[in-house]
Amino acid sequence: MMGIRIWIINASWKYLGQALLISGRYSIFRRQFNTVEGNKKLERKLLDYQSHQFKLIPALAQVVVQNLAKNHINDIYSKFMADLYAGSDNFKPLKVLHHLIAGLKALYSQTTFETISRLREACGGAGFLASSGLPYLVQEYSA
Repeated sequence: MMGIRIWIINASWKYLGQALLISGRYSIFRRQFNTVEGNKKLERKLLDYQSHQFKLIPALAQVVVQNLAKNHINDIYSKFMADLYAGSDNFKPLKVLHHLIAGLKALYSQTTFETISRLREACGGAGFLASSGLPYLVQEYSA
């Protein structure tokens, strides 16, 4: 059971990273709202708007923190399992490790789904197109 939870923790980081990459690229290239009449080059990028930055930058921080925590948990779990396979009878770390993995799985599942949905909505109508890849990520991760 712990192995499945660790897999979910690893998957949440990957799905969120993919959604952030897609929405980040979109916000860099999408321009809107003329600032000078008739000059398309002077339109502002979506990423220039502070409200859009408030959606992308916390998601970037979440990806970094999830990656660091995931690496740490994987190291602890791998060491624990290696000790068991080596014949150790030390099960003391199991209780703490189980609680930590279960808590992170629940936290990552919820926050990753909410953040992927928020990033999809931040892309406007393009975020709901199948060609963007975001609906696929939401569908795959929501289960």
